[in-house]
Formats: sequence, C-alpha cells, structure tokens
Amino acid sequence: MNELIATLREAQHEIQALRRRNEILAAKVEVMDSFMQVLHTAPAQHSQTFAPDIVFGIEKHIAKLEDAEKPQVPNK
Repeated sequence: MNELIATLREAQHEIQALRRRNEILAAKVEVMDSFMQVLHTAPAQHSQTFAPDIVFGIEKHIAKLEDAEKPQVPNK
C-alpha cells in the first residue's frame, strides 16, 4: 500500500511540475504572439479546454488510502 501511495504522490508532483512548466511556456507563446502582431502577421489562435483536475483526484485517493491504513479503534 505504501508503494501505491508513493507512486501516486510522485504522479501528483510530476503533474504539478508540468503545470508550472506549461505556465512558463504559455508566457513565451504570448511574447511570440506579440512579436507576430508587431510584424503584421496573424497570431496563433489558442484554445484552452477545461479538464478534470487529476491532482485533486489523486489527493483524494491518497487520503482514502491513508485512512484505510490507520488502525481502527473499537467503539465501547
């Protein structure tokens, strides 16, 4: 179970790192689009769709797995 949690945490961190990298690349694309406008050419059209938040799902799954690993205290 610990290996599964470790793998999910690694996936979570990788997705977050890729999101940060995408933000940087998006800023670079905006700069290039500005240069294209200055040169009187048509800038690239960007469309961003909304997808389910995978990191949120992974965090919920990790929490569930961690709760399952906790020892159960019997009720008296």
